Amino acid sequence: MKELDSYLERRGAKHFATFLMACYLVGTVIFNIHLSSLGISEFDFVRLRYIFVGLVFAGISGVIPGLVFWFLRRRFATTRRKKKDRTRILRRWEAFFWILLFPWIFLYSWWIFPAIPAGAGGGKPFLARPFGEQSKILRINELIAFEMGIPSENLPFELATKNSKLAIGANVRVLDQNSDRALLVLTPDLYLRSRSKLAGDMLDSGEKIQTRQTQKWKEKPLLVRMRDIDGFTKTLYEPPDILTREDLAVAAAIISESPKQAKRVVAVAERISDDLKRVENLENLAVKIATTTPAPGVEKVEAIEAVLGEAFGADFLEFRAKFFQKSLWLADFEKFHGQNLPERKLLAREIFEGLSEEFPELAEADFFADGVREADFPRKLARMLRGARDAREFVERVVAWRVPEVELQSGSGFSGSGTSF
Repeated sequence: MKELDSYLERRGAKHFATFLMACYLVGTVIFNIHLSSLGISEFDFVRLRYIFVGLVFAGISGVIPGLVFWFLRRRFATTRRKKKDRTRILRRWEAFFWILLFPWIFLYSWWIFPAIPAGAGGGKPFLARPFGEQSKILRINELIAFEMGIPSENLPFELATKNSKLAIGANVRVLDQNSDRALLVLTPDLYLRSRSKLAGDMLDSGEKIQTRQTQKWKEKPLLVRMRDIDGFTKTLYEPPDILTREDLAVAAAIISESPKQAKRVVAVAERISDDLKRVENLENLAVKIATTTPAPGVEKVEAIEAVLGEAFGADFLEFRAKFFQKSLWLADFEKFHGQNLPERKLLAREIFEGLSEEFPELAEADFFADGVREADFPRKLARMLRGARDAREFVERVVAWRVPEVELQSGSGFSGSGTSF
């Protein structure tokens, strides 16, 4: 046994083992300082990563001190100082290095470690969506909603295919995972981006958005059992590429922060009107928003939401976004699989029934029956939905679409929109 120890000592194995233990210890400290800054402590979590984290820390931290020691040793080796003086100076530098090591570990844990990707020895989260059985993903969504104080139905939840048992959940940041557990976090910005196309555009332009739901949010990690999910997909949920009711709420939140900035009000109004292609009296709308005085007990943002809702038909926007997405999905599906007449009829019936609730007079005439067999039917629906400000305008466009082109040219009031499809 002594011979083995002597052999390992000569080969440097003991020093290497000691170095790995030191890296493990430092990695443990760094990782858990980072987790404690997020409000969680999990010393038994992903322990195999601690050695790698410690190695990366040693590599980053050893560059500058290593260069300093190399410079000092080279300089003192060529000077005529006494050996005792050189040793004393080097020991002072060594003591200085050890004194700085502990605060440096904390600074590294708080500032540098979160910016380094996990694959490179850091703690930077990656964006993803959990997927698995429907019931399990719903349970995770409910957990996220409970922790964040929002309705669970506000979080994305999709089936992988129409009849699939596999479901995909909300956009999350994955801090880390192993075979047993995963650390997830949902941020206000990530939530807003998954709810509103307008929010994503404004955040990308440097705007800070505080809605009523995200006002009190903080990044809070969630510990999820991996047996509740099958894995993660990096294909994130994107809100409909069309104006939605959520966009109006975001617009109202932005405007209410600085109502006296008329240019900002106009810019937001123009953004939400781009999708509708035409908005009468845009400047008057901007002025009306800027001068809106909320009633007693009503917040400014709620009053502005009401003004925007009246101008853009907020109730119709939800209906429109839903069937816009379904139309696009069907059009993309048919690119690869050919026409699907049953799905076309189902989509047309769902739209018709949705409109009939608001317009009972439409119950006697199905405006979509003649169009479902046309080659570009789903795309036509999407185009008509994209520009419509309210349900009646959409119905008028459907009527114009079905009227023969000869009749449109002979004096129909819908020739401009009807022939554009």
